[in-house]
Amino acid sequence: MRVGIAAIGRPTFDVPYAEEMVANALEALGGLDHDLVIHPGLALSPEDAAAAANGLTAQDVDAAIVLLATFTDSTLVEPFRAITSGPLVLWSFPEDRTGGRLRLNSLCGLNLAAYALEGDVRGMYAAPGPDAVAHLGAVLSAPGSAQAPTGAPIRGGGTSPLAGRTVGVIGDAPTGFGPCRYDDREVADLLGMTVDRVELDDLFDDARGRDGAPIGAPPAGVEDLDDGGVGRSYALHRSLRALVDDRGWSGLATRCWPECFTDYGSAACAAQGLLADDGIPASCEADVYGSITALLLQEVLDGPAFVADLVHLDAEDDTAVMWHCGVAAPSLAAGAVGATVHSNRLQPLLHEFALKPGPVTLARLSRSPSGHRLVIGEGEMLEQPLPFGGTAGVMQMGRPVEEIVDLMVSERLDHHYGLAYGTAADELEAIAEGVGLPVVRI
Repeated sequence: MRVGIAAIGRPTFDVPYAEEMVANALEALGGLDHDLVIHPGLALSPEDAAAAANGLTAQDVDAAIVLLATFTDSTLVEPFRAITSGPLVLWSFPEDRTGGRLRLNSLCGLNLAAYALEGDVRGMYAAPGPDAVAHLGAVLSAPGSAQAPTGAPIRGGGTSPLAGRTVGVIGDAPTGFGPCRYDDREVADLLGMTVDRVELDDLFDDARGRDGAPIGAPPAGVEDLDDGGVGRSYALHRSLRALVDDRGWSGLATRCWPECFTDYGSAACAAQGLLADDGIPASCEADVYGSITALLLQEVLDGPAFVADLVHLDAEDDTAVMWHCGVAAPSLAAGAVGATVHSNRLQPLLHEFALKPGPVTLARLSRSPSGHRLVIGEGEMLEQPLPFGGTAGVMQMGRPVEEIVDLMVSERLDHHYGLAYGTAADELEAIAEGVGLPVVRI
């Protein structure tokens, strides 16, 4: 078999570390018993990725392996689907749970890529080495099949606990973030909800005229951060709160990057986390379905929900890490709430803490090529140190973590998962049945 190989990443992550992982993977791939065609370097832009894909297309490869050196949006991986009708393997790399920066976020990149790609797509999550290459050989030689994700057309006429609610969305979903796209007519037909859109620039214009004084007890270490950025974060919170009050929003989703950093000058993380503790779930990346999911979890469990990435799996102790930059509600902290800056953009204000222990429910209202579905899971958040900087927790999943990557790929799961404390899988399944949604168990 002639196998094309290329690596992709994003320059906002730890590129030297990513290049080290790619070099180790390429060295290990020398043990793969196939004819390898390697595109050199690390593609860090959609243009670089397209050039790499074109180069491999010219080599007439039978299969392809894309090394997901860091998290990327789907625009970097989509060109590789066209280079072969054979298997496309997405190889993502684990990184150590250091309590510091999430340097690669490669697993979430696999999750987002799998959502975007059709055909014979396969996933692998392993550190480079002989064992990984042996596994990769088995992945490549397995019988081929296209994904067939669960989903159903909207039935209409069901009983929705969120009927009559309005969710706000500020700005548009970033390019290459398919799970964050929505259709307001589908939301209305499925759940009886309204989506109300506001321009991102209007939010920024309003926030620039707002008070930037701290809100509530200041998080530990906030005095060490840039005063201007911190003040802008609190002003942004006040603008978001005003939109909620003035427009009757029950939840919201904000296009937080890159413009919050590049145009406004602060992160949206803490601003949104404070809203969640006031009963207003808020989601990053203009993820409307994420905010709706959080609102649903809040409705059934009577507590704040956290919309997170699944960023790490450990087969040895069967745990997973749920993480996002710093947007979890402070009431979910296991201990003191710290203040920090965004790990890639180096701007405040983010909260930083490990999630408190206890039973949790996962959920995601999702739209697949087959239609809508509700993803549901349960598990236990463990009493563990902060695994990565930001707001994160170590979770015992309700199924072996070795099955998770295959499920991500076969079901084309969304890269955001709602999480709330308590046990509500059965209640969520009943709600899904009431509105005509099939269920995927994670």
